[in-house]
Amino acid sequence: MPNPRKSVVKALIKVEADGGFSNLVIDNVIKQDGLVGADSALATALFYGVLDRKITIDYILSKYSKQPIKKLPYYVAAALRIGVFQLLYMDKIPPFAAINESVNLVKRSKNSNSSGYVNAVLRKVDREGNDSLPEDDSVKSISIQYSFPEWIVARFMNQFGAAKTKEIFTQMLKKSDVYLRVNNTKICTDDLIAQLHGEGVETEKIEIENGLKVISQLGAIDGLLSYKNGYFHVQDLSSQLCAASLDLSENMRVLDICAAPGGKSFTIAELMNGTGEVVSCDLYEHRAKLISSGAKRLSLGNIKTFVADATIYNSELGEFDRVLCDAPCSGLGIMGRKPDIKYKNEDEIKDLPEIQYNILENAAKYVKPNGKIVYSTCTILTEENEEVFDRFISSNPHFKAISIQTILPSEKGGDGFFIAVAERID
Repeated sequence: MPNPRKSVVKALIKVEADGGFSNLVIDNVIKQDGLVGADSALATALFYGVLDRKITIDYILSKYSKQPIKKLPYYVAAALRIGVFQLLYMDKIPPFAAINESVNLVKRSKNSNSSGYVNAVLRKVDREGNDSLPEDDSVKSISIQYSFPEWIVARFMNQFGAAKTKEIFTQMLKKSDVYLRVNNTKICTDDLIAQLHGEGVETEKIEIENGLKVISQLGAIDGLLSYKNGYFHVQDLSSQLCAASLDLSENMRVLDICAAPGGKSFTIAELMNGTGEVVSCDLYEHRAKLISSGAKRLSLGNIKTFVADATIYNSELGEFDRVLCDAPCSGLGIMGRKPDIKYKNEDEIKDLPEIQYNILENAAKYVKPNGKIVYSTCTILTEENEEVFDRFISSNPHFKAISIQTILPSEKGGDGFFIAVAERID
């Protein structure tokens, strides 16, 4: 019989021990363990909840455990974190159930001798809760309160101040909304809303034409007949805004230079009503195949995929009316959707601004006279955004800045994002 909590332990260990991507890990574990319906929903909520709150949870555990959490076996640590998350953040689960389930997980594992320890620690947490959390606005305290690493807290506070940083973190800790992009080459928005309703998914229109927000759903989105028929793809609101900023018309040539997994390319192709040409590039063949597969499902024949290095100019690609440079970045704008991002090492992002600038410089070579380029990232750090774009504009007098927009997670409802538009004026 499927056990969603056992599945979550397995998924958490894969993320922590093996460094797996959270969304891929939990999706694979749910499928492998045959979780459906309420079990699948519980596993997803527990998994992302623990990742979201791990720093806070570990701080609380440190108050009630004589053993440091980092020295515990992975299985025991995961079972404890699941128990604490249920006790403190899931009101609908009775405390005795939260404790007993974690104890039983350990009791049935190779770490069974730790079951009494798990029981004792979780009972202490149940009695005393999280009353011991610090409440001041220091970097360390905000890190513990909101469960973001101190280096991220420090950077955000330096850029936004304490109040705005806490507002951003509060938004990121909320459940992320799911947005869909209607494939207008196959179906109109109203007809898709009706079909989704029949499949148990309730949606509403958003500010962007052919965009929908999911209000409620039963089961996995990618299991729906309307999904399999290519009537929509899943795409965050901010990503849809990014594609719209290209100011597209039918029959244009558009280059998406860092395209995988393809969502923006799909939206670009749809915004041109299936006309023109979208050249979608990625450095790795397996990622380029993801784009091709998605385009095939959506029947978007105007998308062509290429394996290409975004830092190296390829004259054979020709010139384009529009170029999208959605550069690799730290991802700190989408931590609410992918909480494993917050546990990156700070050193991993130090070279990104130079890489981003080199990609943007190369991408600009493909822009036709009077054409436009969009530089975008899914981070909100100025050194990856405004500073890179300003450097590009200063070094390229034949490009003129048209607009610059930083979307914070606390504003429009989508992910944190940066979108800057420039026009070639020579």
